[in-house]
Amino acid sequence: MGIATHSKFEDSRRLKSPSRFPLRAEATEFPTYRVFFMKCELCDREMEALTAHHLIPKQNTKRKNADPSPTIDICSACHRQIHSLFDNKHLAQELNSLEKLKNDPQLQRFISWAKKQKTDKRIQVRGKKA
Repeated sequence: MGIATHSKFEDSRRLKSPSRFPLRAEATEFPTYRVFFMKCELCDREMEALTAHHLIPKQNTKRKNADPSPTIDICSACHRQIHSLFDNKHLAQELNSLEKLKNDPQLQRFISWAKKQKTDKRIQVRGKKA
C-alpha cells in the first residue's frame, strides 16, 4: 500500500478555490460602470451630471414661436442658484450669455464659494429674485 498524496477533503478545497481553477466566462463578465465627469461651465467643477440652462428662457421663445435659445451645461447647484436669484425676464434681457452670467456680482460670490464645495454634496442655494 502506498502513501496517499491527498485526501477527498483536499480535492473539494481545490475545486472551490478561485486561484486554482478559473471561473466560467459568464460568471466573470460583470457590467462595467464608467463614470465620466463633465465640467460645469460656470463653476468649473467636475460633475457626474450637468443640466442644460437656456440662455434665453424657454418661456420667452415659446410665446414667440421662435427656435429655442442656445444652452450652456451647468451643474444643478449653479442652475438652481441662477433661478433663485433672477426671474426669467431679467435672464432674457440682461443675463443672456455665459460671460454676462459669470460677470454678475451676485453669481460671482456664489461661484467662488461653490468651487470650494465637494462635488458629491448637494449644495443648498439661497437668494431672492432680482
